[in-house]
Amino acid sequence: MNGNENMTPAQFGAYMDAREGAKYLSISPRHFARLKARGVIPFKRLSPGCVRYRKSDLDSLMSK
Repeated sequence: MNGNENMTPAQFGAYMDAREGAKYLSISPRHFARLKARGVIPFKRLSPGCVRYRKSDLDSLMSK
């Protein structure tokens, strides 16, 4: 148990896939993938083929 069992979706924050994240940051999906590979964009791996990005993390990148 990791403590997330009783959390509501609002407490997790809004999550996006790579395409949505790139659009949100107004960059190309390819550049988004490069930033992820460099470790600039934090992500959550839900399964081997499912990666999500928190909106609040992307917001903090834009404010830098």
